[in-house]
Amino acid sequence: MSRVPTSQENLLLLCFTGLRLIQTLDCNGQFLWIPSIGREDSGTYTCFAENTYSSGNKGKANATIEIDVQYPPVVSPLPNVKHVVGDHVKITCVVTAGNPSSTTVYWTKSGNSGFGQSGSSLVFPNISRTQNGIYSCVAENNYLIGGKGTDQQSFLLDVLYGPILATGQTVRVSEGQSSRLSTSVSSNPASNVSWFKDNVLLLIQPQVNGTTSYTIARTECTDTGPFLVVASNGVQSNHSTTVSLYVYCSPRLAEGGSSVELSVGSNRYLNGHVLVLSFPQPNASLTLQNGALNTLITLRIETKADNLFTIMLIRSNAQPNVFGKYVLDVTNQYGGTKIDINIIPKSKPFPAAQIKVNCGHEDAFITWQSSYFGYEQQYSYVQYSTDNIKFVNGSDYIAEDNKQEILQITVSDLQDSSVYYFRVNTFNRYGLSSSMSTNCSTGTTQESFTSTSIIVGSILIVLLFLAVTGLVFISYKYHKVKNLSERPPREFVNAIDNQVYEQYATPNKKNCFRRCCNIRKKKKRQQHNQARR
Repeated sequence: MSRVPTSQENLLLLCFTGLRLIQTLDCNGQFLWIPSIGREDSGTYTCFAENTYSSGNKGKANATIEIDVQYPPVVSPLPNVKHVVGDHVKITCVVTAGNPSSTTVYWTKSGNSGFGQSGSSLVFPNISRTQNGIYSCVAENNYLIGGKGTDQQSFLLDVLYGPILATGQTVRVSEGQSSRLSTSVSSNPASNVSWFKDNVLLLIQPQVNGTTSYTIARTECTDTGPFLVVASNGVQSNHSTTVSLYVYCSPRLAEGGSSVELSVGSNRYLNGHVLVLSFPQPNASLTLQNGALNTLITLRIETKADNLFTIMLIRSNAQPNVFGKYVLDVTNQYGGTKIDINIIPKSKPFPAAQIKVNCGHEDAFITWQSSYFGYEQQYSYVQYSTDNIKFVNGSDYIAEDNKQEILQITVSDLQDSSVYYFRVNTFNRYGLSSSMSTNCSTGTTQESFTSTSIIVGSILIVLLFLAVTGLVFISYKYHKVKNLSERPPREFVNAIDNQVYEQYATPNKKNCFRRCCNIRKKKKRQQHNQARR
């Protein structure tokens, strides 16, 4: 006789097991009771029975039963594990066979009824973050009397991965409104998040796994632009995305204020830049101070950033009529501003104009129109040459104070019957400009005179000399006073030393810087008077 119970089943047997006496009882209704039978209770059980005859002899009998206790396999505990996304993962399940020993092993995942792997090993060749979860190793055997024996152990597979940030977040508000910038962060473990604007740290949020946000209570025009969101955890550092904010605002100067000064260099090219904050892009127009429309300067707008624009004022070969004050009107649909523009020269002066030269006897009279039109103080002087190549200084410096002033000077002690070239040099702190050269021929000296002509000529010369001397004295006094009181600063002169030709000074010729220098004339008159005697 055999009995096949399963483990933990309650079993009722006769009173003896094997050769070991369990209990001596009468057979009537006596059983051996084994509550919650276990695998150790498997074996051969024998029940002995006897009685006593009237003769005193005993009657004996026994019966044997085989008990096969069936039980499930046993799965060893599995520890929780952590792996970084992309790892090759292999988890092995250790199973102790049950009774019967034939065992089936497979894997399940909590919350995912569609998942399944067979065998004692759970394998992920390239694990992803979606494979994070609780897994169970299940072992089964089939009982001979029907049913199954089952055991299982569960563990957490924790898949670690770096931050994943949402992209393309954009917020638009009007200036003065509040703004909440946000984006989502997913990572394992949670990330530390930092917010930046123009490389300036604004906010740090620790242990974020979800939504991160930054709030501006009152937006300004300068807030327009990308905000950088940087997330880091133990798996990956400095993963970033941007959240863009656009603040609608009226135009204004980026540096503040309401006026801009633009300068033009010696190349005479105006390329002025006016930096304006605005969103969206503004329109611009330029007028004179009296409201007349500008016709000399070209405007162009270039984008430097979403809310930053350069208004360019362009003019080549800028002449004096370009310089002065203007009004730049900049507007968009949210408002406008008027910017005062002052265009000034920071360049060498324009050349002198209307050069006129009149040569006489041993001297030349030069007049010109000053190119001065305000702004930088400038000075001029005259140079002359006999070959139009090598020029020497022929006058002192003259300060030019009045716009388009007519200036004049006399260069003396020239040789008779010679062609001279004259030019006017004008300079200021930025450099020197030379006029076109103009030439003339000095008069011819006569060696013999008649008596009458000598007398008449002498009288005329004396009268002319007195008249010219008086005129030149007055003119010289005026210019000399002007020159001495307004001589150029030493740094002006030093700045043009390399541009001014050498002073002309030879043993037989003296270079005069005054307007009337008649040394040679007087000497020749003395020679003529001696000849008459």
